[in-house]
Amino acid sequence: MTARLGWALGLLLGTALAAPANAGLDLERLQRLVERGRMERAYELALVNRAANEGRLRFDFYYGVAAIDTGHVAEGVFALERVLMHRPGLDRARLELARGYFMLGEDRRARQEFRTVLGHQPPEAVQATVERFLEAMRRRSDRYQTVVTAYAELAGGYDSNVNSATDADSVAIFDGLLELRLNGASQAQEDAFWQTSAGGEVRKPLSPSTGVFGSLDVRVRGHARKTAYNTGQVRFRAGWEWRGDFSRLRLSARMQPFYLDSSVYQDRWGVGADYRYSLSDTTAATAFARGDRLRYPGQPIRDSKMWTAGAGLSHLFVGALRPAVSATVFGGQELADDGGDAARAIAERDLYGAQLGLRFVPDPNWTLELSGQVRRSEYGAEHQLFLRTREETYYQADAGLTWRISRHWSAGPHLRYSRNDANIAIYDYDRTQAWLRLRYDHF
Repeated sequence: MTARLGWALGLLLGTALAAPANAGLDLERLQRLVERGRMERAYELALVNRAANEGRLRFDFYYGVAAIDTGHVAEGVFALERVLMHRPGLDRARLELARGYFMLGEDRRARQEFRTVLGHQPPEAVQATVERFLEAMRRRSDRYQTVVTAYAELAGGYDSNVNSATDADSVAIFDGLLELRLNGASQAQEDAFWQTSAGGEVRKPLSPSTGVFGSLDVRVRGHARKTAYNTGQVRFRAGWEWRGDFSRLRLSARMQPFYLDSSVYQDRWGVGADYRYSLSDTTAATAFARGDRLRYPGQPIRDSKMWTAGAGLSHLFVGALRPAVSATVFGGQELADDGGDAARAIAERDLYGAQLGLRFVPDPNWTLELSGQVRRSEYGAEHQLFLRTREETYYQADAGLTWRISRHWSAGPHLRYSRNDANIAIYDYDRTQAWLRLRYDHF
């Protein structure tokens, strides 16, 4: 309540700036020129009358705004600093001063002023503007100094199907001639689980527009009873990055072993390229292409090569709830190393799909994220046991709520539902997961 009152008082002080002053200059005219965006004319008018009016609160404010907008940034900053010396609670002037610091490249001072404004809980449109400036400063600082980020997360919850298996008691084989009875290990298994994740990234600039980066992520998941399905994953990525005024290109190589019950189940390594182009302050386009080598120790029939590519759009809306939406389409192909029909039936496929994401920020400390994915897979040969070519459509829906406890700590619940709709019963399953997480981010 106090913060909102402070912002309201700031607006009242801004109104006070528009009160008539007993000076030879027609300040109402200067105000009208600034508010109508005629900054060049406003600056010329202020400059002619500067000697007689410097130090007057109202004059300094409009003179400062006009000076900054016409490229005379240092002059505008000095004028607005004088305003805040006399009226430190005037957030309208503080916002313009922060913008001036930003244009001068004095990011530390700009960040301080912007955060002071945010602390007074300004209107949603002002918050969105400030966040864009803060993000621009983060991107700019990345170009000149080594940046290290890290995180750690602990989660626990329930999984209705830890082994992603069918809940059927039996499946038909040889085109229905025989029934294959399934034991417990081949059917859906439910259990409670815990999961811990940690990782980080280092980005080092080589020049204002290029740099190198490396990241490492580790995730371990254990179960209360079904310990045979405990998993672990390590992901290492390193690469080169180029940044322009509106775009970013990353070329990378990665290694990603996946462990099941303490043994390597899948080895994966590959290369990729990711490109992002900012169409505006609120809209961006993305594109990616990746190639991977997949190896399964002890199951060479599953070894393959995979490539995927896709493109997407994202947009941030200004207004209530500050909604953001992103959409991606993708396609690819997996090719079995073994050219025989048995390998092609389980390790070779064409795939394509789409993803949709939504984000809402009902409060600066709360974020709601919703996402959905659909992926179609069509395999390369008839399965020798089921006498049909495998086809399946995978669906996934996620909902997560994040509470930002402080600058570095966050927590919240997450719910995920997935379904694999397959024409071969043994690959057909449903799965529901729900968990709570606590996360620490260092940045």
